[in-house]
Amino acid sequence: MEMIGHGGKEIVERVLSKDAALKRVAEMQAAKVKTLDVRLQLATEIIDIAYGFFSPLEGFMTKADVDAVCNNMTLADGKTVWSIPIVYDISSEDLAKSGIKQYDEVLLTYTGNPFAIFDITDIFTLDTKEVAMKVYGTTEDKHPGVKRTYQYQDKFLGGKITLLNPPKINEPFTRFWLTPKQMREKFQEKGWEMIINHQTRNVPHTGHEWLMKGAFLGAYGSMMVDKARGGVLVNAIIGSKRPGDY
Repeated sequence: MEMIGHGGKEIVERVLSKDAALKRVAEMQAAKVKTLDVRLQLATEIIDIAYGFFSPLEGFMTKADVDAVCNNMTLADGKTVWSIPIVYDISSEDLAKSGIKQYDEVLLTYTGNPFAIFDITDIFTLDTKEVAMKVYGTTEDKHPGVKRTYQYQDKFLGGKITLLNPPKINEPFTRFWLTPKQMREKFQEKGWEMIINHQTRNVPHTGHEWLMKGAFLGAYGSMMVDKARGGVLVNAIIGSKRPGDY
């Protein structure tokens, strides 16, 4: 199976091996490169970028990409459909304190440990109210996306990311951690040519089961299940709960 992702491009994977990562960190520390410590939300998005969950993005968006997303719902190439900016925000004070400039190679840390390399190609500002209106169609901060947009700090850094320190998944969840490339390898093992994806914020329930069955039957009609050349991928994004969920 070809490793083709969103936009018809090869799935991104920007992760160094352990030995290569140790060597690069040693080189960067010896050269006293600038560092930034990232919060959990940014660390999560770095992992998503590095493993290709956000393919074809190879890093945080530049101003050109953000403008294209807001105005045309595409990336800067004008072809790849994309609806929400993926950005690295930082305060003017922290940026000035770091001394980081455009085209710097920066060592990102998480909880003080080397985490990723950030090749910064753009430093810019955004009108968050304008972004909120163009992306979400409202400036009302009761909308969770708008609220998050208003929480951005006032400067943004764009550029490619390379992961140095892969995430450690605790048991019993390791068997559920599959990168986009690993997922496609699983599809190939199973002989699946068409995949129906069900992505849900919470634990799948009976209503979700009917949606999955309906999608499967809609795709395969009266074909026997054991003859079908496809299956259902259940991607349960177990996030924060809403009042009354459980």
